[in-house]
Amino acid sequence: MRSLDVTLLVFGLSCIVCLRCCNSGYLESEDEPEIFTSQGKKANPKLKEYLSLTVLLFLHDVKSSRIPHQIKSFLIFASILLPTQLVTADTITLANGDKYTGEVNDENLPHGFGNLTDSDGTIYSGHFVNGVKSGNFNVEWSNGDKFTGKYVNDQRNGYGVYEYSNGDLYNGEWKDDKKHGNGTFTWADGEFYTGEYANGESNGYGVYEYSNGDLYNGEWKDDKKHGNGTFTWADGEFYTGEYANGESNGYGVYE
Repeated sequence: MRSLDVTLLVFGLSCIVCLRCCNSGYLESEDEPEIFTSQGKKANPKLKEYLSLTVLLFLHDVKSSRIPHQIKSFLIFASILLPTQLVTADTITLANGDKYTGEVNDENLPHGFGNLTDSDGTIYSGHFVNGVKSGNFNVEWSNGDKFTGKYVNDQRNGYGVYEYSNGDLYNGEWKDDKKHGNGTFTWADGEFYTGEYANGESNGYGVYEYSNGDLYNGEWKDDKKHGNGTFTWADGEFYTGEYANGESNGYGVYE
C-alpha cells in the first residue's frame, strides 16, 4: 500500500474515532461550556487538537506525492475544511445563562457574527470579539425598544438609532451607552430636540420645537435651558436673553 493511501486511511479513521468519541462524551470536559456542531450534536474544542496533527501529516504527504494537481488541491482544501466544520460551535450556553448562536473562538467565546439572547430576553445581533460586543449591532429589548448602531466594549459608542416602544426616537451619537455628541430626539407627539448631548442629557447648543409651534433656540445644561437663548411663541412673541435652570434669569428682551 502506497504512503498516500496509508495516510488517507489514517486520516479517515482518525476523523471517525474523534467524532465517535465526541458524541459519546469521551472528550468532554466539566470545566468547559457545552457546545454543539452545526448538526446539533455535542462536540468539544479538544477535537481540534486531535485532528490538527493528522491534518498536518496528511498535507505533507499530499504535497510531496505525484498525484494530479487538481486532485491534490481538492484534498488539501478538504483536509483544511473538515476540521474547521467539526470544531466550529454554532450554539453556546454561556456561564451566565445567555444563549449564543454564531461564530466562536478557540475558547468558545462569541467571536465573529452571531446572535445573543440574554436572560432578560434582549436579542443582540452583530459582531463579537472574544466575547465582547464590538461592531455594528441590531438590538431588540423585551419591552419592544430597538437599537441599530455601533458597539465598542459592550456599550453603545458612535452613531446609532434608538427606537422606543412608545414611539420616541433618538438618532445620533453615543458614548458608553449614553447619548453624547450631536443628535436628534423626536417624541411621539411630534416635539423634537436637535443639538448637543453630554452624558445622556441635552448639553450645549440645541433647538427644541414644541408640538404647539413654540420654539426654543439656545444653550442647554442637564436637559434644561441654561445660558443664552431665544424662545419664540407660536403667536410671534419672543424672549431673547439669559436662562438658568430652565427659566429666564438675568438680562433679556421680551417683545
